[in-house]
Amino acid sequence: IPTVIEKCYFPYALCKGLERFDLSTASIYRVLHDELGIQLCHVRQTLEPVLATEEEAAILNVEPGFPLMLVTRIAYADGEIPVEYGKALYRGDCSRFVSELRL
Repeated sequence: IPTVIEKCYFPYALCKGLERFDLSTASIYRVLHDELGIQLCHVRQTLEPVLATEEEAAILNVEPGFPLMLVTRIAYADGEIPVEYGKALYRGDCSRFVSELRL
C-alpha cells in the first residue's frame, strides 16, 4: 500500500554528487554527513492536515478529499544554511507521528 508521496530538494552547490548514491537503501542524512561532509544542526518540520487532490489520491490509492498529513521540512547545516527542503504527504489512516523534546 503506498503510504507517502515525498519530494525533497537539495542545493546543487552544496550537494553536488548526491545523485550517485542509492537512496533507496541509504539514509539521506547519513550520505550528507559521511559522504558529502555536511553536518546538519537542526530540522524544522510543520505538520498540517490537508485533503488529497485527484492526482495525490490516484498515487495513494484513496479517494479525492481523503485526509492526508502534509509534513514540510527544512534541514539546516551549521551556520543556518538550508540544505534540504522537503514536502511529504502521508495517508491519514496508516501513519503515526511521534514528537520528542529533549531539554
